[in-house]
Amino acid sequence: MPKIPTFQTQARPTAEVGGVKSNIQAPMPNFAGGIQNALTDYYVKERTAEANTNALQILGDLYGDQKDGTKGLYSIQDELKHNGNPSQVPGLYDEKVKQLWESAKTTKLDSLDNFTRKALEQKFQATSLLFKQEVIKGSRDTLYNNQKIVVGEDTQRDIINLKTIGLDYLSIFNQNRIDAISKIADVQDWQKKELILGTIQFGHKELAQTLIDKNQPELFNQLIKSGELKLDSKSFGDLTDKANKKIRENTFNFLSDGLDVVAGTSTPMTIQDSYNQAKSGTFNGNVDKINLFEKLTKGEKEEFFSNLDKKKRESNAEINSVNSAIMNEARVTEINKSLNVYKNMQNNNGIISKLAINEIFGDVKDNTFLQNSKQQFIDLSTRQGNDELKKISNYYKNNEITNKILNGEIKDLSTPFSLPGETKAKSILQRAGDGVNMDVDLKFYTNYLLPNTNNKQFIDDQKDFFNFINKYSPAVEGVTYAKYLDITADNRLNKFKNDMLQKFIAGRNKNISSVDLLNYKGDNFIGKDLVSYIGNPREIEQSLNEALKNNKTMKETFGKEQITLPLRLKNESIQDYKKRIGR
Repeated sequence: MPKIPTFQTQARPTAEVGGVKSNIQAPMPNFAGGIQNALTDYYVKERTAEANTNALQILGDLYGDQKDGTKGLYSIQDELKHNGNPSQVPGLYDEKVKQLWESAKTTKLDSLDNFTRKALEQKFQATSLLFKQEVIKGSRDTLYNNQKIVVGEDTQRDIINLKTIGLDYLSIFNQNRIDAISKIADVQDWQKKELILGTIQFGHKELAQTLIDKNQPELFNQLIKSGELKLDSKSFGDLTDKANKKIRENTFNFLSDGLDVVAGTSTPMTIQDSYNQAKSGTFNGNVDKINLFEKLTKGEKEEFFSNLDKKKRESNAEINSVNSAIMNEARVTEINKSLNVYKNMQNNNGIISKLAINEIFGDVKDNTFLQNSKQQFIDLSTRQGNDELKKISNYYKNNEITNKILNGEIKDLSTPFSLPGETKAKSILQRAGDGVNMDVDLKFYTNYLLPNTNNKQFIDDQKDFFNFINKYSPAVEGVTYAKYLDITADNRLNKFKNDMLQKFIAGRNKNISSVDLLNYKGDNFIGKDLVSYIGNPREIEQSLNEALKNNKTMKETFGKEQITLPLRLKNESIQDYKKRIGR
């Protein structure tokens, strides 16, 4: 404890000022020396602070590369921390730091005072030690990462064996990972343990995924419960969900296998029956299915029923798709065979040969559609032999047939269909010789229209063309009151249609668009000579007079309304007459 100074005073009963005594002694020479020491200490501290500041500025320059090409601390650190040889890195680092310091001595230290030189040296040494620790750590990390790559490549090769051989290889795989990683040099023990665990978990994850993909989710669950599969938490959750989902999927597939489509067996009726059995849980008495169904929870049953509905839709769609594909193939076959029949007919003086039909179609008893088509050609040959085929081309009937083909309602020659006013459906082949001229109309359908119905551009062109025909045919047809009595109308309309079609086809073959061909304002308009197809009034009048001479007016009663029907033509049968007037 410092000594506290003391003071003494004497008081007198006079006005004399009292004297003061103290124990403080301060020799004059020592006092002056104290002041000098204080000034010196202040100077040293000031110079030291200034030196530290200058040293920090110079040290900052040493972080970067030097002008003489010497690498700075950052470059040295970046280079050596990526060196995967931690046993060599410290020596390499010391050598490069020494080079940097020698460069600093030459370029920076010569002009420095002692204070700054000493401060810089101390700070450089301390900083380089910190950098050295980071370099060594980085080198070890690089080695670890390099070893992970090597280990990973080796692990991948071993995983192939694990996935191929399966459970029997699991213990071998585990031991291989332990042995391979334990031999790695310059890697710390904790890093080896981490590598071993990571590679084993990765291999087990691949095996687990393979088991699930191979439809063995139950085995996966068994290995998880026994602890033989080691997975990280994320893989465990993901794969467990996949396995459980796969088990439910297998269960649902087993319970609904009656809805699977079997070629040549499944029909919409069999699918519906299996659906009803599964929906009611009876499964046609299958005990295994009934017991499994009863084990489902309420939520699982709801999910099963939802899947059942979906499977029913998919199965019916598949059956329809298969049937459509079969039907489309049969239609293509029919068209091709019909073309051959038609070619044979042309080479045989227009005679349809039953022998040729049998040779062209062959044995089609297993294909109902082709069998029916073949029979219709045979019937057509028989009618031809009996002279029952008339070379009459009913413009209106053929116009209806053409529109139905273009709209996709008629897709082949042998499927029956009805036209307005008809009570009995008939196919194109069945209409041949009965309003469908075999030499003109049947050829048009067989050779031109039906083979190209899958060509959208072709169909669009034909629709444009027949819209043009429908637009201008009334002018060719003539006045409405003479429509059914003018026996020349059909000929004019058919000639107009056929001539225009030939011009249209020729134009399209020259790549002239349908718009240009059908636009009356264009240079390529095919109907420029339309007036030549309009009936001669004198000829029409003569045709009407002749028709009136040979026929009586016929009336047909519909309820309370009486409608006057067109007259029968001379030598026209009742059947032909009804067909012509649409009754």
